[in-house]
Amino acid sequence: YMKGTFQVLFKQKPALQEVAVNLEKYDLVFLGTPVWAFNYAAPVRTFLIHNSLAGKDVALFCTHEGNPGNSLKKLACDLGNVKITGELDLQEPLKDKSRIAKGQEWAKGIISQFQ
Repeated sequence: YMKGTFQVLFKQKPALQEVAVNLEKYDLVFLGTPVWAFNYAAPVRTFLIHNSLAGKDVALFCTHEGNPGNSLKKLACDLGNVKITGELDLQEPLKDKSRIAKGQEWAKGIISQFQ
């Protein structure tokens, strides 16, 4: 927890493995994050620096154990020139299987808009 909090508070950009998917092929991207210190996770910041989602439709979701804080709002702001097609916050989805179903239905609803 301490390392993640430190990375978020100081806006660090930890190293990531290169994404093996060509994001340019997709019009719709689902972008998820755990909540760290009421913000999106530092590795997501690194991802955004190395992968442009400009001009894309983006569905945002977060998972957390208590309070999502402003994680999705901050993430949406840092994405820049994208269209946010949906947002979902899931509290403790692994502890309550109905929340997983909620996430699946949310995703299906967004995908159906693009078919």
